[in-house]
Amino acid sequence: MSLNRGRWQRLLDEAAAAGDVPGATLAIYHGGESLALATGVLHLETGVETTPGSVFQIGSVTKAYTAALVMRLADRGVLDIDIPLITYVPEFRVADPVVSQRLTLRHLLTHTGGIDGDHFLDTGRGDDALERYVESCVTLEQAQPPDTIMSYCNSGFVIIGRVVEKVTGGTFEDAIRTELLDPLGVTRTVAFPDDVLRFRAAYGHVPGTDGKPVPAPRWSYLRSIGPAGGLSATAEDVLAFGRMLLDDGVSPLTGERVLPADAVRLMRTAQIAVPDTRLADHWGLGLMLMDWDGGRVAGHDGGNVGQGCLMRFAPGHDTAVVITFNGGDSSLLGARLFGEIFSELAGITMPAQAVAVSGAPLPAGADDWTGTYDSVNVTMLVEPGDDRELALTLMPRGIIADNLGGTNFKGPLLPTLDENIYAAGHLGSGEAQAVVFLQLGDGTRYIHCNGRALRRVKA
Repeated sequence: MSLNRGRWQRLLDEAAAAGDVPGATLAIYHGGESLALATGVLHLETGVETTPGSVFQIGSVTKAYTAALVMRLADRGVLDIDIPLITYVPEFRVADPVVSQRLTLRHLLTHTGGIDGDHFLDTGRGDDALERYVESCVTLEQAQPPDTIMSYCNSGFVIIGRVVEKVTGGTFEDAIRTELLDPLGVTRTVAFPDDVLRFRAAYGHVPGTDGKPVPAPRWSYLRSIGPAGGLSATAEDVLAFGRMLLDDGVSPLTGERVLPADAVRLMRTAQIAVPDTRLADHWGLGLMLMDWDGGRVAGHDGGNVGQGCLMRFAPGHDTAVVITFNGGDSSLLGARLFGEIFSELAGITMPAQAVAVSGAPLPAGADDWTGTYDSVNVTMLVEPGDDRELALTLMPRGIIADNLGGTNFKGPLLPTLDENIYAAGHLGSGEAQAVVFLQLGDGTRYIHCNGRALRRVKA
């Protein structure tokens, strides 16, 4: 099936307009053919046009690259993902001394280590940024015990970056360039903000006072967060990376084997179930895994301050799609584009998003979940709302607040057609956010929202 450029350009234009996305790019690969498209502007104030070659921060899609780097080093015997981290970084410590001795790279790659995950700390731009960051992890508390809940952990991927530095003897940025990006053959993927200036670069946008996108308060990110979300790239470069994972480790650009086939398949193998199935059904090694109607889809999402990237590929269906964006409703953008492209090209149907059931009564015992839920950078309050509803308030701090425009958000928490999933509207960009309540065997209660498990600290 030949890719219809006009069809997909119209869809991109319409989806971006519907989601108030200032600018976006779309790269599609299917059946030996690929194309790249663009819409909108890179900055609302300058009006610079978005082009297929524009570079966007890809945010946490970087984690998939970091995981691939780890698997390449593991194949060479440089490291082992199943032995304690302290083997490679003897000085590594978190607040719990038992966990400090126990955590492995597999825990961190699968977000099952249980440590507070959104520890964002600026440790400078020097080559010791990751070393200093890991030193600061001694204060990190356990959100939950290891191996109990998948809870998204940026902190863990920074620690992985420091492991890479210890075993390679250089910086993380040098390692990812020489070990992954160069063999892959991409030329517009960079790890430093200074290097982005060589290209046509996007600027992020966050919600303004009226909810419409406005330029973000800053562009750059922290070097200390690099392994978790520091890469910038074109959609075409990310597509090449996704195709490498689709094609069992062979670069579509150079023909070089970047990863062994069994390593890629292990990355795509389910390691832990995800409570919020609207995000993903399972997590592999550095990859989200979604069981859509017609086949499994893998990938990752990423967002920094007002810009980011969405990557999906379907093993067995020879299809990969990448979207980059610089603000607006990226959930709507992704749902519309992924939904239609994968359905038409690969025969795979994306499940519907969590939809609140209007007027439906709350399930029995729902009131038992009221209280304060907390993590290192986010507090959520669940309170009684109007008409026997529950209300959820999100109170971000630090860089999380920057990503959401620096504002608290509050909305109703309503049941959905999925028994264990609630929908919270207007938390950030306006889309309904899936929320799941969990209780461990010891009675500790959690909210699972946006991939994170927040522990209840006050009933």
